Amino acid sequence: MWFKHVFLDLDGTLSDSAPGLRNGVRYMMRQVGITENDEKNIYAFFGPPILHSLKTKYGLKDAAAQEAYAHFRRYYLSRGVYENVLYPGVKKMIHALKKKGAKVYIATAKRSKAATMSVRHLKIEDLFDGIYSADPDHNVYFKEEILQSAIDRLGFVPDDAVMVGDRTSDIQAGKAFRFSTVGVLYGYGEREEIESAAPDHTVKTVKELEKLLLRQ
Repeated sequence: MWFKHVFLDLDGTLSDSAPGLRNGVRYMMRQVGITENDEKNIYAFFGPPILHSLKTKYGLKDAAAQEAYAHFRRYYLSRGVYENVLYPGVKKMIHALKKKGAKVYIATAKRSKAATMSVRHLKIEDLFDGIYSADPDHNVYFKEEILQSAIDRLGFVPDDAVMVGDRTSDIQAGKAFRFSTVGVLYGYGEREEIESAAPDHTVKTVKELEKLLLRQ
């Protein structure tokens, strides 16, 4: 078994972006007067759309959520995007997948500008066959919508495809299109969260992920 089409989440799967995300969320909360002492609630912002989290977890109405999110973007695009490093072995894994003939894509809930800045900072922008991100202009926010957008742009539903990520939303999105799914346990989702989504596979390291994706 090996996968011809590999869709990879970005934050918590390819890179450790926690410092920039955490600092951005903390900055946002300070600006709008939200007090949050539980670090787990900060990490809950890593993955799902931030606007959605502000509305569902903190009860902000649309205008207030948009204002808060603007503060996050202000910090993240000026500083947070650079507080981000690749996990060891990621470039090696992608090169190995490409050498074998796989098409490799990023599927991220980041908006296009942040996604582009991130991959350029990480020096991986030329490694992918496509980078698919949130697109508010077309109401594309959630991971399932992002995969649908990718499929629409590709013009077909890929066979032998896999979705890899560190949050429940990644696994659920992959299952929605009958992709194989891999939950990574080295990212930001806790083991219980990943296992509750019932991915086809779980891995503890990038090295394990590479071995799985290349397995015959």
